Amino acid sequence: MRDGKVDEGIAKLKKAAELDPKRIRTLLTIGNMYLLKRDRKGAQEWYDKALAADPNAVDVHVTRGNFFFASGDRRRGRRSTGRRSSCRRRRRASGSRWRSITCTRGGRRTARRS
Repeated sequence: MRDGKVDEGIAKLKKAAELDPKRIRTLLTIGNMYLLKRDRKGAQEWYDKALAADPNAVDVHVTRGNFFFASGDRRRGRRSTGRRSSCRRRRRASGSRWRSITCTRGGRRTARRS
């Protein structure tokens, strides 16, 4: 990808993030686009924003963990991906779609509908 196209994509995604700051997929995509530019500091900033938006999202922990592993920070990578293992998915009784994701954090249990 050309650097100008990546910058254009980041600008459009930032506008989308302003409209809906809790949408973690947008925040993670902005972080991934910064990685395309090889801007690790910018990528980490957006991954942290995604974590602040939804601390129990499995996608955020996996993406941040992969980022830290790729950056060479294995300790933070293991810690971030280890948090996703405390999340458990439950199937609907009638189908194959996931009904909810349940995460435990510090002895506290939170549930989230998908």
